[in-house]
Amino acid sequence: MQLQNLCFSIVLLDNFLQTVRGFGCFECASEAHSLPVTLRRALGSQSDLFYWPLEATAPNCHGGLADARNLHQVQAGLCSRHDLCVSLMPNANVNFTVRGCVEQILRYPLRENSTLLKEGCYLVRSKPLFDDEMALDYIVCVCGRQEYCNHEPQMQTVDAHWSPGSSVYRLGLDEPKEGVKKRVIAAHAAVSNEVGLSLAPGIVPLATLLLCFVGS
Repeated sequence: MQLQNLCFSIVLLDNFLQTVRGFGCFECASEAHSLPVTLRRALGSQSDLFYWPLEATAPNCHGGLADARNLHQVQAGLCSRHDLCVSLMPNANVNFTVRGCVEQILRYPLRENSTLLKEGCYLVRSKPLFDDEMALDYIVCVCGRQEYCNHEPQMQTVDAHWSPGSSVYRLGLDEPKEGVKKRVIAAHAAVSNEVGLSLAPGIVPLATLLLCFVGS
């Protein structure tokens, strides 16, 4: 009876851990010191689009993160509300990207926009905080096909075709090549091991059931 109670407790604990562990995303922000002053000011003053995770600054955040050698430069974020990762970059010819969970990077109400809660890349217009600032467009790529899917290199600039009153414009999103997918899976495993999230769903319950079967 004690063994059965122990087995039942372990199963409950594992189910709880799988619930609270969250959905993993790469989290980082590019360095901004080399950006033009006007752009740096626009990025820092915007208050309608995204949060800038300064504590996660990484020099290669704008580059591809599928290579496990770059993992020491980025952090692992856990999403609890939406199983969605995001990569955000200004639609300008500069190296600057912010990555993380949709719920932690995008500001409200943008993070609750039903359009942006679907996988894809979008052009989003930010409203300038000051009258003398330029209106800045951002490319926002959302993914949820697997954990740590926000690994793609920064996108090139795109031509904007805004409709009157529109602030979100959907772009095309190409699936990553198979080789990149394999490197991402390897990177995902490395991140999971580094942050202690390598517990695979079902492993503990299966072992527990075998133990209970043998012990009964």
